[in-house]
Amino acid sequence: MTAELERNLWLEISPTRLILMAGVLGAIFAVAGLGKDRADALRIAAQGGFFAIVAVWGAFKASRAITDEIRDRTWDFQRMSGVAPMAMAFGKLFGATAYVWFGGLICIAAAVFAAHLEGDGVAELAFLAARMALTGLLTHAAALAASIAGARRQRGQGRFDGALFVLAGIGAYWFVGAMFEAASRAPWGSDGPIEGAAATLTWWGQTVPGPDFWLASVALFAALVMATCWRLMRAELQAAPAPVWYAAGAGIAAAWLAGFGKTPVEQAAFVFGAMATVTYVTLWSEPKDVVGWRALVAALRTREADAGAVWPACLTGLALCVLAAMTVAIAGGLNPADQENQGTLIWPFAAVLFIARDIAIFAFFHLGERQKRGDFAAVLTIALLYGLGPAFLGALGLEGGVALFFPVPEAGLASHAVSVASGLTQFCIVALAAKARFEARGAGLSVSPAPAASPAS
Repeated sequence: MTAELERNLWLEISPTRLILMAGVLGAIFAVAGLGKDRADALRIAAQGGFFAIVAVWGAFKASRAITDEIRDRTWDFQRMSGVAPMAMAFGKLFGATAYVWFGGLICIAAAVFAAHLEGDGVAELAFLAARMALTGLLTHAAALAASIAGARRQRGQGRFDGALFVLAGIGAYWFVGAMFEAASRAPWGSDGPIEGAAATLTWWGQTVPGPDFWLASVALFAALVMATCWRLMRAELQAAPAPVWYAAGAGIAAAWLAGFGKTPVEQAAFVFGAMATVTYVTLWSEPKDVVGWRALVAALRTREADAGAVWPACLTGLALCVLAAMTVAIAGGLNPADQENQGTLIWPFAAVLFIARDIAIFAFFHLGERQKRGDFAAVLTIALLYGLGPAFLGALGLEGGVALFFPVPEAGLASHAVSVASGLTQFCIVALAAKARFEARGAGLSVSPAPAASPAS
C-alpha cells in the first residue's frame, strides 16, 4: 500500500461511515424486496443505487481528488513530496473513491442476487458483476484524467470546470451502457446481461463471442484511461517526457477500432481516424503555453532531450497521423480494387496538413498575451474554416471548392491535389504568424501595437 493510498483511505474510511452506508443501502434493498415482483424491484434499486453512488458520486470524488488539493493550496507540496507518478495517480484513483466503492460493491452484490432470483446462471452472474465493476472503474478513471488535465492547464477551481470533469466520468459510464445497448439491441438492465446480445461478431477477420468481446473492450478502455491518468500525472509531477507511452496508448486504441474494418484500406482509414481523434482531444485538453514551446525549441537547438522539457503531446499525435496516412496510402496501393482511385494515396496526407494547420492555429492563439482565451478563439476559428467556408461555397453553387477547406476521401485525384495545396498554404501562413508571435514573446515585446500615451495633465 502506497503512502498516498493510505492517506486517502484514512480520510475516506471510518466505522461510522461504513455502518451508515451499509444501513441505508440495506434498508433500501429490504423495502425493494418486499414487493410482489421482488427480483425486478431489487434489480432496479441495485442498478439505480450503483449509478447514483459509483457513477455520479464516484465521478465527483475522483474529479475532486486533484481540485480539492489545488483549492486547499496543498497540491504544490504533494508535487514536491517525491511520490512516484504511478503511486500518486493510483492513490488518488482508488483512495478518493474508496468509500464510494464500499457502497458500489454492496449494489453489485444486490444486483447479482436479483439476477440469481431471475434464474441467471453462474456465467451470467459473473458477467454482470464484472461489467458493473469495470464500468465504475472506467468512470472514475475518466473523471480523474479530466481533472489532472485541467490541473495541468491551471484550471479546475471553478464550478464550470468541476462540472466538466464530473461529466467526463458520467459520459464514460453512459458510453459503456450505449455500447452494450447497441450490441444487444436491448436497454441497460434488461432481463439478463447476455440476453439479446449478438452471439458472435467479426473482429480482424476472426469470429469472437459478442458478450465476451464487449466486456474485454470495457476492460481495455479502463486500462487505457488509467494509463492516461499515469501519463498526465508524470507530466504534472515534472517527470521526464516519454512520448512512447502516448504513442502506445493511441496505437492500442487504433488497433481495436481497425479490427472492425472489412478491407485493408478501411482498416487503415480507421487507424487514421483514431489517430486524428486522439490528436484533437490532446490538442484541446493539454497545455500549449509559451513555456512548453520554448522548452521544445531549446531541446531542438541543443539536439538533446532535456528532462525538464515538456514535449507537446499534440506533436506526437501529428507524427502518428503521418504514419497512419502512410499506412492508408500503402494499403490503397497494394489493394488492386483501389489502385484505380489514386486519390486514396493522397487524401490522408492532405488531412495531415489540415491537422497541422489546426495545431498551428492553437499555438498562435496561445502565444498571445491572453492565453486563457486561446482555446475558445482557436476552436471558433477552426469551426468557421471547416463549416462556414464550405457552406458559403455551397450557397454559390461551387461544391467543388469544398476541397479548399478539407479533403473528401471519395473525391478524385484533382480534388485531393487541391486539398494538399490549400492545406499546405494555410499551414505555412498560420505557422509563420505563430512563429512571429513566439519571437515577439521571446523578445519581451507585445504583438499588438502599444497604446498611445495619454497626454500630460
